[in-house]
Amino acid sequence: MQQDVQDVKLMAVLNLLNQLSNKNSLEEYLNGVIDFLSGWTGCENIGIRVLREAGLAPYVVHRGFDKDFIASESCISVEGDECVCLRVLKQQFKSEDQDHVSAAGTYYAPNFYRYVEELREDQLLNFRGLCAHKQFKSLAVIPLLHQGKVVGAIHIADIKDGVFSEADIHFIETIRPLVAEAIYRHNLEKALESTVLRYEAEEMVIRKLKFEERLASISARFNQQEDFKAAAEESLKDILKLFKAEEVCLYLGGNLKEYVSVREQGRQVCGCAIPSDTFAQLRGRWKQGEILCQKPALQDEFKEIEYFAQEVFSKDSILTIPLNFKGSLLGVLIIVNISSGGLPFKEILNPLKLVTETFANAVEQGRIQYQLMWSENRYRTIFNHSGSAFLIVDENLKILLSNPQAERLLDLPSAKINNIAYLTDFLPDTEVGRLQEYNRRRLQKDPQIPRQYEMKYKDSRGNLKDVIVSAEVIPQTTQTVLSIIDITEWKKTEAELQFLNLHDRLTGLYNRVYFEQELRRYETDPGQEVGLIMADVNGLKLINTTFGSEAGDQVLVTTARLLNECFEEHLVARIGGDEFAVLIEKDKHVDLEQACQLFRRNVEKYNKDHDGYPLDISLGYACSGAGGVNMSELLRKADDAMGREKLHSNNSTRNSQVQILSKALECRDFITEGHAERVQNLIISTGQLAGLSEQRLSDLKLFAQFHDIGKVGIPDQILFKKGRLTGDEWETMKQHCEIGYRIAQSTPDIYPIADWILKHHENWDGSGYPLGLAGEEIPIECRILAVADTFDAMTNDRPYRKAQSTQAAIEEILRCAGTQFDPHIVELFVKTV
Repeated sequence: MQQDVQDVKLMAVLNLLNQLSNKNSLEEYLNGVIDFLSGWTGCENIGIRVLREAGLAPYVVHRGFDKDFIASESCISVEGDECVCLRVLKQQFKSEDQDHVSAAGTYYAPNFYRYVEELREDQLLNFRGLCAHKQFKSLAVIPLLHQGKVVGAIHIADIKDGVFSEADIHFIETIRPLVAEAIYRHNLEKALESTVLRYEAEEMVIRKLKFEERLASISARFNQQEDFKAAAEESLKDILKLFKAEEVCLYLGGNLKEYVSVREQGRQVCGCAIPSDTFAQLRGRWKQGEILCQKPALQDEFKEIEYFAQEVFSKDSILTIPLNFKGSLLGVLIIVNISSGGLPFKEILNPLKLVTETFANAVEQGRIQYQLMWSENRYRTIFNHSGSAFLIVDENLKILLSNPQAERLLDLPSAKINNIAYLTDFLPDTEVGRLQEYNRRRLQKDPQIPRQYEMKYKDSRGNLKDVIVSAEVIPQTTQTVLSIIDITEWKKTEAELQFLNLHDRLTGLYNRVYFEQELRRYETDPGQEVGLIMADVNGLKLINTTFGSEAGDQVLVTTARLLNECFEEHLVARIGGDEFAVLIEKDKHVDLEQACQLFRRNVEKYNKDHDGYPLDISLGYACSGAGGVNMSELLRKADDAMGREKLHSNNSTRNSQVQILSKALECRDFITEGHAERVQNLIISTGQLAGLSEQRLSDLKLFAQFHDIGKVGIPDQILFKKGRLTGDEWETMKQHCEIGYRIAQSTPDIYPIADWILKHHENWDGSGYPLGLAGEEIPIECRILAVADTFDAMTNDRPYRKAQSTQAAIEEILRCAGTQFDPHIVELFVKTV
């Protein structure tokens, strides 16, 4: 029987040892011990307390005890190595009760209740009273010691007597080292775990310090390096190393294009390139500041980082962190396969946010700096390349800054202007006070001071210039920006326009507008009497037609000069194409008739002194009555007087026109001199034989003289060409018939021969030009001239050949009779030679 008990005890010890090695936790092991003790003793209430450091609640595993007993703190504190049970018994039990304490410090009582029957109500609050209140009869408190120190206690209690014997207590004392060992191991593991956590915490602190140091270097790099892209690339390398990632990319701008990226060398990067459509889908979420992650990489859905906060990141992930600044999305930081170093991702999330905040601040700072640089460059470009001169002056009008246009305006380089010269150095004395007053009142924000005004400046050489100045004070300073436009040339142009508005552009005389203004002024003064002389250039149309408009302009200029010389003290105006007027106040005591005679003598003198075509000018004058000036009436009277003079001088006018045409022929055709006289003699003789009347013979002489008047319109290179003409040149030459016709029609004196001039190159057989007439269709005067003109041309030298003999010329004319010439006229002509 004794051997059986020993075997059972041995099996119990082995079972406890096996549980100690196999149980995963202290609580499981202690529950196994409680199961063993309950089965061994049959007690209903068993608990095991694991003592901790002073001031901390114990770790308790129990069965059967209620919460009041378990909550009792009376037996959990430890002082030195003294057994807790001895201290409790000494304090809580009578001396006769303390005999039930074993040598190992275990208190036990098979019938405990009989020792507490005399307890008072107030004593029921202590441990002993609590046990009495529960009416425990069987009670044992067994201390658990390891290496001489109490690590816990086993409580056994039951309301039945004799649940356990002294032998049971001694057996339990034999197994308590195993329980104490388990508790010690547990405490040791906890201590080790605490140490590990402490070391991990210290390591995390060190990592954070290193991270903060690296973060500080990233911030410093952005602040110190002007090249943002280079700073970003170096910072991405730091992030790559710090979080042991495979790739880090920075996307910037409104379109989120890749700006810079860094890859781990020797690694095949997976999933870095997020599809563009995914970018579009995520943009709104990034704008809301959401940190998104795709884990594992390349799966369809991006989730908020809080979804993965408890996970440990090693590989196979894509993390996107938006760079937001004041609600604006500046870019996105993308990290591929980030490592959280064995910690839940939430532990490194805040450092990552600090990184992105640093990047966002750097990007915004870079954007602001770029905008400032762009703005500065833009305004500097405007300042330097504007068409206006710009100056910046201080409150004393010292020039602080100038642009190239200002240098040209002031005729000085900027090195001699900026911070050296004063604006008053470039003003005439009359303008200095005004500018100083403007500047003083402008700085005082006087609204009455004009922002734009006109002044005179002088350059370094003293040249005065008219300028328009626009002035504006730079906000929050005492400096003023001056925009200066040089209007000197504008002023000159304006003066010229004003002159042209009242003067004739060609002659420089007053024009009709000014002339009528002056007449209206006299009309308003009833006491004023005026005289008006009208002058008209005769034959101007003929001169323009014959010699061109430049010759006609020269006639007008000459007429204006002669009028100005004769009437220099009076108002002389050109009031029409060929009409002039002179307005003379009666109080000037001028005799209008004598004035007109003086002008006529000046014209005659001019014609004698000049070989060119003569001036022919008709004059007429009129005076206003004592009742004032009626402009229309005065003009009418003067014009009528001028018309009467034209009628009286008609013969001389026609003579002058003939002289003009003769002069034109002399200027344009060197063969005309002598040719006309010879042809006149030939055709008069032939015309007499043909029976023409005296009037027709007179017109025939005029025809002989001006039949080639149209050559004035033929270019010199054709008219005087040596050698034969080309086809085009010949076509041009043939146009002189039509040109001569138009000239004759505009000249009354030769108007009767205009038709002959048009047809004088027609041939008898119809082969001539310009109309192709034949036979009797050709006027007889033209047929006579054709023979005489050809004979004279053949018997006199021409630019392209020498003269022929008279006999040879007659033979050629006879040969062409019936084709080029009228045979009857040829027969008559030969008789006259």
